[in-house]
Amino acid sequence: MNWLGTNSLGRFGNKIFAYFFLICCQRRLGVKCSTATWEGNDFFNLTLGNNREGGDRYVSINFETITDRSEGPDPLIDIVDKLIGVLKCRIEIQGAFQFHTRTFASLKELFIASFPFRDDKVESLQSKLPARLSNFENLVVVHYRAGDYLGIKGNPLLWSYDFRDLLLFVKQISTVAPDAFFYICSDSNDYIAKFRNEFPTQSISSYDFQLDIDDDARLFTDYYLQTNAKILIASNSSLSISSALLNQRARLFFRPSSRSGMFVNFDPWDTQVLLSSP
Repeated sequence: MNWLGTNSLGRFGNKIFAYFFLICCQRRLGVKCSTATWEGNDFFNLTLGNNREGGDRYVSINFETITDRSEGPDPLIDIVDKLIGVLKCRIEIQGAFQFHTRTFASLKELFIASFPFRDDKVESLQSKLPARLSNFENLVVVHYRAGDYLGIKGNPLLWSYDFRDLLLFVKQISTVAPDAFFYICSDSNDYIAKFRNEFPTQSISSYDFQLDIDDDARLFTDYYLQTNAKILIASNSSLSISSALLNQRARLFFRPSSRSGMFVNFDPWDTQVLLSSP
């Protein structure tokens, strides 16, 4: 049985979780898995290929609802197992696979091993990094996702927070850690500019040292630095939560609280990927 995992919901962060769901299916069910082409093929040394063996006939299954997924991946894998027993063709799956991280914490080593960065990509990026970023020693990476969330209504999991609260929190960190150097990444150039204006000598973004690159290359820079930060300030986003799971350097992880409006310390391996708004 060969089946193809695709991803119609979310962006790069959700694709990370969708890919790992396929890894879990392959591990537990012994099926051969492959994926549609995605940015990860360029970023990582992945074990799942992009082939579509088995002909053109397939059945598409869409786990489309974004929920808290507190039950973990096993119930969905059970569904897939039953489908494999009935269907005699390639199965294409789509959807959201943002399970509570506690439910697969026992697979932490497998998760990290599933996403090894390509050496050539890392070497190329490191050759371009400014000196203050090169050893990651005092690196604080800030991720602020707002742009697409602002236009989404009715989903309690897709929310952003006041950018002024982020600036205030960063000022607090810079006071207690004056050597901290901040790298800001966001889906909105306006917010990057506002952050840089607020902290002109203590911050940087990819636009300061990578001028002529495409969006995928910029995403690689942002994601790689998130996974190497000593302090990571995540957004309510699968992008920075997935990078927190891959980060083995950080001393502290923070994310916005949907209840208090404050930033709270969190354990990447015991958290919801997306928090519900009040």
